Amino acid sequence: MKLWRRLDGRVLLRTPIFSVLGERWRSPGGRAGDFVFLDCPEWVNVVPVDDRGRVLLIRQPRYGSRRVELEIPGGAVSRRDASPLAAGKRELLEETGYAARRWVSLGWTHPNPAFHRNHCHMVLALGARRVSAPELEFGEDIAIAPTPLARIPGLIAKGKIRHALVIVALHAALAHPAVRRLNQLKILKLVNRIEYYPDYDHKVLRRRSALSAGRRAR
Repeated sequence: MKLWRRLDGRVLLRTPIFSVLGERWRSPGGRAGDFVFLDCPEWVNVVPVDDRGRVLLIRQPRYGSRRVELEIPGGAVSRRDASPLAAGKRELLEETGYAARRWVSLGWTHPNPAFHRNHCHMVLALGARRVSAPELEFGEDIAIAPTPLARIPGLIAKGKIRHALVIVALHAALAHPAVRRLNQLKILKLVNRIEYYPDYDHKVLRRRSALSAGRRAR
């Protein structure tokens, strides 16, 4: 299948966060039509994971959805950023005061190829740690919500995390081998902790069973 050919275009509206473009395109069959696109900067989303196996989610009010959303740090790639990765490091530091020991690119996605032309880059920040106070911009109101890796799929399934681009980044991070190993390690530590106190747990269970039996006997 061949792409349509662009005939001309112009800027219909400029705003601080995007421009609206009007363009005329012609199909391979000769039909011409007018289309509207949003010209946005490149975006980046960061999935920060600390050494305790927690994703540093953030809560912030969103004026579009009119709700307090559960998301991850991120923002626009500015002209002063050398790369999307550099922008991710900057956004994480500004929004949370955290830095990371290891950074991994998780690729990029089209926000909506029907009328967006930019990319949303995704980066994984491993070994995230607090290094300074956040430096929030005007309009930002952010609270950090460290969340165990194992809880992320449930939060998505229950609709607690609703931002589509955030969900894509979290799924990409959960599939990464480094995150999968970290998640498995947390599960093994939990299993070992339970097995370390077998007698104590059995005593507690026996005591609870006896109390329940006593209540039923009354």
